[in-house]
Amino acid sequence: MKLTPLEIAVLKAMLASSRKNGHDFGIVEDCRSAVSKPSQLGGVVASLSKKGIIMVCEPVTTDTGTYTQFMIENFSVIHEFVKE
Repeated sequence: MKLTPLEIAVLKAMLASSRKNGHDFGIVEDCRSAVSKPSQLGGVVASLSKKGIIMVCEPVTTDTGTYTQFMIENFSVIHEFVKE
């Protein structure tokens, strides 16, 4: 599987978000710092979803706003592309 440098950057941010949120899920909005333009994030998330790496969940609304959750589905890709 091939990933673009931007997909890898967002994937790293997703892994950090997932860890911060208990490993079961992450928040897409936590990954904004991985892209130079906010409009890029949606495209990268869609691409990672299409490749079967993540699953995007329904938005969740809390008293602090509405957030889009994701779940990492393919951890082998994480281990291949995210070296820590």
